[in-house]
Amino acid sequence: RSGRVTGVQTCALPISRLEYESRYIANAIIATKMPCPEPTVFNGEPIKYRDWNKSFTRFIDSNLTLDNDAKLFYLWKYTSGEAQELVEGYYSLDDDDAYDTVRALIMTGMAMLIE
Repeated sequence: RSGRVTGVQTCALPISRLEYESRYIANAIIATKMPCPEPTVFNGEPIKYRDWNKSFTRFIDSNLTLDNDAKLFYLWKYTSGEAQELVEGYYSLDDDDAYDTVRALIMTGMAMLIE
């Protein structure tokens, strides 16, 4: 043997706890500066319904920390035009089922228009 190294040899050194914690804190800071994802605004155009519905379901409807009153507010916030007018009709009602009712109306109406 000639003593020559025939391949690239690497040595993975474990990172120190301090370096690990520094990276963790840096990543946490970056994450807090990122904007929160939110649904698009739906104006009642059937062509935009699927994308809006997907984003609204992901960020609002499936959020277990929100009650139906909060979800109804967000449904109003992330709609405009005729869709928002429909939500407003139920927004003023003091009904626990208002959110589920208006959400179903929007889905049914869009399903009929898209098919």
